[in-house]
Amino acid sequence: MSPSIEQVRVAAYHRWERRGYPHGQDRRDWLAAEQDLRLSLNYDVVARHRLDGTAPRVLGDPARPRCRFCEQAAPRADFCGPWPAVPGALGDGSLRVAEQCDDCRSAFADGIDADLDNYVQALLNNDDAPPSIGAYKGLVRVALALAPAGELDAIVDVVEWVANPDHELDGAAVGDLSVLVGRWSEPWPFAWAILSRRSADDSTLPYMLISVGVGRIAFSASVPLCTLDDDDRGGRPTVAPRTFPPSGDRPRPDPEWLSTVTVAVAAEVASRC
Repeated sequence: MSPSIEQVRVAAYHRWERRGYPHGQDRRDWLAAEQDLRLSLNYDVVARHRLDGTAPRVLGDPARPRCRFCEQAAPRADFCGPWPAVPGALGDGSLRVAEQCDDCRSAFADGIDADLDNYVQALLNNDDAPPSIGAYKGLVRVALALAPAGELDAIVDVVEWVANPDHELDGAAVGDLSVLVGRWSEPWPFAWAILSRRSADDSTLPYMLISVGVGRIAFSASVPLCTLDDDDRGGRPTVAPRTFPPSGDRPRPDPEWLSTVTVAVAAEVASRC
């Protein structure tokens, strides 16, 4: 569903008002308002979490854990967690997940979580280099950890893709992947993550989006290979980061700019498919 011109006009005006009535930035306000409305009209928030500065919270049942990634349960798998839901650059470990075994935790910590950690640190240092596929998988791994139990049937293939350490081998399966980055002039009051699900079956947008905010940045990406996505959806459409933290309150001022960076997929991999 696309927003009407009147909806965009009103939202753009309120955005301009929130930003202190600056001159000469009407086009930017219009485009940002259009992106926000496109999200709100086409997606429902299914999970939102503060990632730091709160008492420890655990997602899942620590008493009867079953790993979301290898599908093993105790006693076939060890569960010494709950483990932090996000890498250290995104939070202080207060949000934890019970449904991740020790072996998967170790593999992710040394692999895609480390890649995501490095990418976030680069963004915080004003380095806007494109993320690696490993960093993208790390962001999707966060989405899978936060997903409500009712969404698990839609992400079966996603789990297999995230857990595969051979990024080049499976890279062509998802095509072009993009991360949209927003930068603010003031830092967020706390780190946050929001998982959104497409609300309309007839939409051509991706089924699931993950958005994260920390420091002065927020970035958003689609979760590829969801079973409720058509083949032509994948991770290709560009999506805007959610411009609000989990409380629902918008920070001030609104983002200075948005930029799109694309994950590179090795040409030789694509040529083999």
